[in-house]
Amino acid sequence: MSIGLSNLRDLARGSGPSCRRCPLDLSGPCASCVDSLGPEPLLKAPSGVDRIRALSTYRGPGGRIVRSIKYANGRTPVTDIGRAMAALVPDRPDLVTWVPTTVERRGRRGFDQAEELARSVAAALGQPCRRLLARAPGVAQTGLAVRQRHQGPSLRARTAASGSSVLLVDDVTTTGASLTAAATALRAAGATCVEAVVVAATQPGGTGKRTRSLDRSIGSPRGRTL
Repeated sequence: MSIGLSNLRDLARGSGPSCRRCPLDLSGPCASCVDSLGPEPLLKAPSGVDRIRALSTYRGPGGRIVRSIKYANGRTPVTDIGRAMAALVPDRPDLVTWVPTTVERRGRRGFDQAEELARSVAAALGQPCRRLLARAPGVAQTGLAVRQRHQGPSLRARTAASGSSVLLVDDVTTTGASLTAAATALRAAGATCVEAVVVAATQPGGTGKRTRSLDRSIGSPRGRTL
């Protein structure tokens, strides 16, 4: 069942002090970021994924929040965003995990944005968060053409997930290839159910040059996180 934006607003409101580094140039608290998201897009579950939910489309506030977290270390909204993502999950999973970024990008940023979100979602659900997946070296999905994105990253399970239901967390889904690769690896490790939740989904027509230009907009006055 879809949860309304007013419900997300109630879940996030009063959760912490005002946000002084809002990626949307709002006064805060970070619940204001959640309040700006929506409507929830209707998505077809990628192959291997039983069900997928997204808070917003990539265009607009959803994309700007994601870009702030990824490219400007804007992690102040993560707790509220994670709580809102958890509210979209109808059934509590046994484990929460994430689609890992490349080792190179993790090293350059000092963190993995999907991991940060996954740990926030898991905390909101009261369920354990585990690093279940490892990613082989290779080019990141961001910036690839749509045809190349369909190939997905090379992922393998780091540990068994026998008989477990797993919730996959990621920041953005475009073609669904990353989620499919992750779900395939998890099922090979014994997961019986794999669901996914993301912050934003790129709708048809929102990839390629348009997406790359949006990535650069984090440095604009409206997108800057100091």
